[in-house]
Amino acid sequence: MSLKQLPDHELIKRYQAGQQQAYNALFCRYAESVYRYTMKHIRNHSVAEELAMDVMFRFWQKFDTLPADTNIPAYLFTAAKNALADHWRRKELATVSLLDENILLQSRPADYRLATKEYEYMYERTVDKLSPQCREVFVLSREQGMTYQEIAREMNLSVNTVKSYMATALKGIRTTLQHQTDHTLIITLLFLTVR
Repeated sequence: MSLKQLPDHELIKRYQAGQQQAYNALFCRYAESVYRYTMKHIRNHSVAEELAMDVMFRFWQKFDTLPADTNIPAYLFTAAKNALADHWRRKELATVSLLDENILLQSRPADYRLATKEYEYMYERTVDKLSPQCREVFVLSREQGMTYQEIAREMNLSVNTVKSYMATALKGIRTTLQHQTDHTLIITLLFLTVR
C-alpha cells in the first residue's frame, strides 16, 4: 500500500518513526483544501496562498508532537480560521492607524463602547460560571492559544480529558449566551480570542 492510501493516523505514526515522506503525503492530501478555504474568505489568490502555506508550515512544525488520533481536517480548519482572523485583525489595525481618531469615533454609533463592554462583561461572567477545570482549559486554549496537547501537559491530564473539558465549556457558554444574545455574537465571542 502506498503512503497516499494510508489513513492519517498511520501517516502520523510513520512520520514520527522517521519516515519523512509521510508528511508529504498529508501535505498533498490537505494543502489544496486549506487554500480553497482561505481563498473562499479572502478572494485574493496570493494572500490566500500565503495563509494556506503558513498554516501547512505551522502544521509541519507541530507534526512531531501530534497525537496519532488527531483529527487533521479539524486541526487544519481551525488553524486556517485562526490565520484568517489574524490576517483580518492585522489589516484592521493597519487601516485604523491611518484614520484620524475623530473620523473613527464619528463613524461608530454612540453606544458602541457601551455595547462592547456589555458583551465583554457577559462573556467573562459566562466563562466564570464554568467549573474550575473547564474554565482553566478554556482560558488556556482560547485566550492563551495553547494546543490540547500543551494544555494536557500543563494540567497533567490526558488529551482526551482536555477535549472533554473543552467540549463541556463550549456547550455551557453557548447555552448561556443563547438566552441572552444572537448567534452571531456567540460565535464572535467564542472565537475572538483564538490565536
